[in-house]
Amino acid sequence: MSKQPQIWKQPLGENADKNDILDENLDAGFVDQKTLFRSIFEVPLKAGGMAPKRRDFNGLFNLIGQSIFYAMNGGVWGYDDSVDYDTGSFIKYNNEFYLCIKQNGPSVSLIKEPTDNSYWRKFATVEDLTRYLPLTGGNITGNLTVQNKHVVRSVNNIYADSKGNVSITKVNASNNSDHATEADHATLADRAYPKRSDGTNINVIWSGQANQPSWLLGSNNGVDFYVWDPYNFSVNYAKSSGTAEKAKQNADGLNLDNTIVKNIAISGKTITVTKLDNTKYTLTTQDTNTTYSKLSQLQNDCGYITSNNRAYPRKVGGGDINFNWSGMGGQPTWLWGGNDGTNMYVYNPANFSVNYANSAWSSTRAVQDSDGLQINTTYLKKADAGKVTLRATRNYDGNWSITGLTVGKPLYITHSGGHSCHIQVLSGTNDFVGHAYNIGAVYYYLVVQSSSGAYIYIPTSSTVTFNITNASDDGDVLRAYQ
Repeated sequence: MSKQPQIWKQPLGENADKNDILDENLDAGFVDQKTLFRSIFEVPLKAGGMAPKRRDFNGLFNLIGQSIFYAMNGGVWGYDDSVDYDTGSFIKYNNEFYLCIKQNGPSVSLIKEPTDNSYWRKFATVEDLTRYLPLTGGNITGNLTVQNKHVVRSVNNIYADSKGNVSITKVNASNNSDHATEADHATLADRAYPKRSDGTNINVIWSGQANQPSWLLGSNNGVDFYVWDPYNFSVNYAKSSGTAEKAKQNADGLNLDNTIVKNIAISGKTITVTKLDNTKYTLTTQDTNTTYSKLSQLQNDCGYITSNNRAYPRKVGGGDINFNWSGMGGQPTWLWGGNDGTNMYVYNPANFSVNYANSAWSSTRAVQDSDGLQINTTYLKKADAGKVTLRATRNYDGNWSITGLTVGKPLYITHSGGHSCHIQVLSGTNDFVGHAYNIGAVYYYLVVQSSSGAYIYIPTSSTVTFNITNASDDGDVLRAYQ
């Protein structure tokens, strides 16, 4: 319907003089709802027929008009147990609205009032909706029932703030629920306790622990969760080793306990070295207790120059710095460095930016250079850079195609003969050699004008094509090398 019909201000024939149209009226000359106009009305009057009455017409139109006017004003018919209701019927009952979900009524011998949830569904009112939490937060006071197993079945006093945080001050579990108890176990600070698949309670305690647990809860699909042994985990790197097992050998297979030096003590001419296993050995050297006031006194035999002729450094403002020649694992917090070779500072290596690493755990080889060119088809291998191979020869005019070339590798064209010849680049290279020479409105490029010569082209394709002129007449020979 493209246009809304005219709105009536009252039912049709509201003030007309009219007869009531009964459900059934067997008196002759009357109209009823069952039969409307009987056959007597089509018999001619002279033959004993009867004419329909004006008041019956008015009454019939008024009866129809009342229903239309009621619906036009948003009216909903009330429930009547004498009416047959099909699925989808919409009625009013006790000032509430219901939708029929299953056929019922006299014709099917099932009289079901709207309070029967097997045949009717009640439409929620504003009051009903107050028992649901609004998206922007709010309160529910009373019971909230969820018809499903494995969830909380009945809840009192639910509160949700505008950020979606929910608090439940009391939970009552049904007999077949696995996830709630009779106690107040679901509050804002203490969420509902989960259970294991065998029914055992799991206490989730928000308290930081220093050590590594024996099991961690994890999942591969976000639905089924299991416990995992973190000892078997494989990670890219760790912030610290913590309780990791200490290394016992170095990369060369040497035992660390009797190889690595733990401490060096110097007293006079005696140097005591302590290893990791606490075994010691001593070295006797020159006096180490003498104090020198001038740099000129620091001779190689004075005791303040080490065996590799280096002096111990000190911090700016004083303080010794001990450089221990002892390999350390991991990454230090600070590294010495400088920009001018004179002033040295400590730098945090976590902020370093490097071009490449000596090795990478999961890196792949580079396939393009910084300009986006393919490396394997652009650059020459080292073994091929210094040698060339004769690819083709030519001693007559016409198009000369040289195939099987390596893109980017120089193509050498040599000339021998007593006269000049001309060559025009047709395809396969962007290079032009010599001077432009016009022959019949076509520009060629002179290869050579003397008895010999050589020119270089860089192929952009595996095939380079030239057009040759003047080679047939002069006995010239062109050779291509790559």
